[in-house]
Amino acid sequence: MRKDILEKIFNRYTLLFTVIPILPLLASERASNIEKIVEQATAEVLTYGQMGKRLNKATGFFIKDDSTLVTNWHVLEGVCYAKIQTFDNKLRKIKGIVAENKESDIIVVSVDIPSAKVQPLTLSNSLPQIGDSIVMIAYTIAYGRQITYGIVKEIHETIECGTVIEITAPIIPGASGSPVVNLNGQVVAIATYRKVIDGEWCYYAMPVTEIQEIKRDSQISFAEWHAGCADDHFFAAKDYYEDGVNLTFKSDYNTALLFFEKALREFPDYAECYVEIGICNERLKRHKQAVKAYKKAIQIQQDCVVAYNGLGIAHYNLGSYREALEAYKKVLELEPSYPETYYNLGNIYLELGKYNDAVEKFEYFLTIQPDRTEAHFALASAYVNLQRFEDAISRFNQVIFLKPDLPEAYYNTGVCYGNLGYYEKEIKAYSKAIALRPDYAEAHYNLAIVYIIRGDKTSALEQYYILKDLNKDLASALRRKIEKD
Repeated sequence: MRKDILEKIFNRYTLLFTVIPILPLLASERASNIEKIVEQATAEVLTYGQMGKRLNKATGFFIKDDSTLVTNWHVLEGVCYAKIQTFDNKLRKIKGIVAENKESDIIVVSVDIPSAKVQPLTLSNSLPQIGDSIVMIAYTIAYGRQITYGIVKEIHETIECGTVIEITAPIIPGASGSPVVNLNGQVVAIATYRKVIDGEWCYYAMPVTEIQEIKRDSQISFAEWHAGCADDHFFAAKDYYEDGVNLTFKSDYNTALLFFEKALREFPDYAECYVEIGICNERLKRHKQAVKAYKKAIQIQQDCVVAYNGLGIAHYNLGSYREALEAYKKVLELEPSYPETYYNLGNIYLELGKYNDAVEKFEYFLTIQPDRTEAHFALASAYVNLQRFEDAISRFNQVIFLKPDLPEAYYNTGVCYGNLGYYEKEIKAYSKAIALRPDYAEAHYNLAIVYIIRGDKTSALEQYYILKDLNKDLASALRRKIEKD
C-alpha cells in the first residue's frame, strides 16, 4: 500500500463522550422543529431511596402550564425522594402526586417550577395509526439525552391494561416515561416498557388517552404518598451533589469537585458522586483520577453502567486500550441494547490493530444507526488497513452522501483510488478536496505524486509552489521526488 496519509479527522475523545442523535428520514427542517418542541417540554426524572441511594433515572414531560408532569408509575414506585432536571439543566423538586393509575403505569405529578418556565406538550385526541412516524426524546442512563425515530408497529388490546401501542423506537433504560410524539408535535403515547419476544426486543407505550382519563383527586405530597420514607437524613449530601451537578453545567469543574467531596463526607457510599467526580476529572484531562473515581463508583454499585462507560472513556484517553476494551465489554454485558458501545469498541479495535473486529463492530452499529457519518468513516478506515479498497471507497462515498462538504472524505477516496491504480478518479477526488479546502496540504502533495506517476512534472511543480506556502516539510519532500524523477 502506498504511504499516503489516511487522515483521522474525527476527534475520538469527542465521539466517545458525546452521543449524537439518530437522524430521521424526514425533511431536516421539520425534524428539527419537532425536536425543539419536544426537548423543551421533556425532563429527566431522578429518584432516590433510603439514605440517598440512587434508585432510578427516567424521563417525563409537561402536559400543562401549571407545572404538571407525566411519567410512568413504576418510575416512582418505592421512591423516597424525586427531582427532575429540565432542558435548561435546572434541578426541580417533585412536590406531590396529582393523579395516578397503577394499571396503566401512568402518574401525574406537580413540580416546583414557575409556570412561566414550563412549555407543555399537546396531547393527541386520538390513537395513532399503524405505520405512523413517531419521535421520542429520552434521558437514557448511560448516554444522556437521545432522540430516536420510528413508527407505530402495532396496536394491541390487552386484558391487563387495555390498549397498548407497539413502537419501533427502542425503549432502553432511562427512556421510561418519554413522550412518543407524532409529526405534528402531539403526544400520542408514553413510552412504558420493553420485553423479549422470540429473541427480539419489543417496545410498548401507553396511549395518551389513558392520561386524559385518569381521575384527578386533590394533590397529596410526596411524603404522604410514601409515608415515613421521605424523612431520611440524606438530603444534605443530596443538596451538595445537586449543587455540584449545576456547576458542571457551567463548566466549573474544579468548584464542582469541592461540592462532590462535601457530599461524600455526608454520605460516603454515594456512587453517583464518584461518577460525577470521574466526569469532572475527565473534562479537566485528569484521566488517572477519573479512572480511580469510576472504579470507586463500581465498587459501591457493581452494575453501574454509566461508571463502566466513563471508565472506558478514561482508559481510552490514557491510551490503555485493552482496559478500555474490558470496560466496554462490561457495558454490553449489563446493557446490550446500547448501540454506541459497539461504535466505541470499533474505535478501540482500530487502535489495537484488530481491523476485522473493528469492521464487525462498525458494521453492526451501522445496521442500527445507518446515518452516522463518523461510523462510516471509521469503517472505511478499517477497510483501508485491510487493503479492502473497493469497500473503503463505498463507505467514503456514503460519507460524502451524508456530508458532501467534508474534504477529508474526498481525500481518502483519492487515496483508495490511487492504491487501485485509478489515477483519473484519484486526481478528481484530490481536486474536489482542495476545492473544499484550498489549504489542504496533504491533498496538494498527493495530487502532485499522481502527476509524477503519470509523468506530468509541470502539474506536479504547480502543486509544489502552492505547497511551499502551506507546509514546508511536505514541499521539501515533494521537491526531492520531482528532482529524483
